[in-house]
Order: sequence, then C-alpha cells, then structure tokens
Amino acid sequence: MNEISCTIVVADDDHGFRTAVAEILREQGIDVIEAADGTMLVGILRRAKIALVITDLAMPRLSGGDVIGMLRSTGDMTPFLVVTGMPDQVRDYAHRWEHVSVLEKPVPIDTLLDAVRDALVP
Repeated sequence: MNEISCTIVVADDDHGFRTAVAEILREQGIDVIEAADGTMLVGILRRAKIALVITDLAMPRLSGGDVIGMLRSTGDMTPFLVVTGMPDQVRDYAHRWEHVSVLEKPVPIDTLLDAVRDALVP
C-alpha cells in the first residue's frame, strides 16, 4: 500500500484488536487515533478532520451504528468501515447510508488494507 497522508480513527472496545489495527495502519504511514467506545469516537469526530472511521458495531455507550446514524442525520458523510463479528446485522447500514462498508471479523490484514485504500482513494 502506498503511504497515504490522512487521519483514521479505529474505534473498538476490544483493546487487542484496536491496537493491532492501529499499528498496522501506522506502519503504512497513516495517522491513527484510537477510541474505546462510540462516545469517545463522537468526541474525536467533533474535534478532528477524519478521512475514515474503522469501527466495531457493538461497543459500550454508543454503538458504531449509533454514531453512523448521528453523523448521517447531520449530513456528515465521513466514510465508515465497520469490522464486526455480526456482519448480517450490519449489512443494513451499508444499504441505508452512503460510504459504509462492512468486513467480517476475523479480517485478513490484506483485506483490511484493501478496504482502507478503496475508502480513501476515489
């Protein structure tokens, strides 16, 4: 993957998954901010220009789906890549809202990087 200059948020309450994905992205030259739940994610999105959000669906406080719904209701079209162990429950988001893709856990690194590149490069 060619280095991409941008900031991505990785939001997941699974610390191991979140930090592993963040490290992989940092190795690609991408600036990464980590969020442990949807409430932290919303705070980050209010403060920073974010190119892509990689999020789990089921998180404490606000789910990834809650955050997507809140943003889309305000016209914010930040791209989301939902990485989840419950893909059937999430695919509905990809159909209801623009700029939402879904990957199933466990996701191979190459698949994740391809999805990130596809989301960032028009």
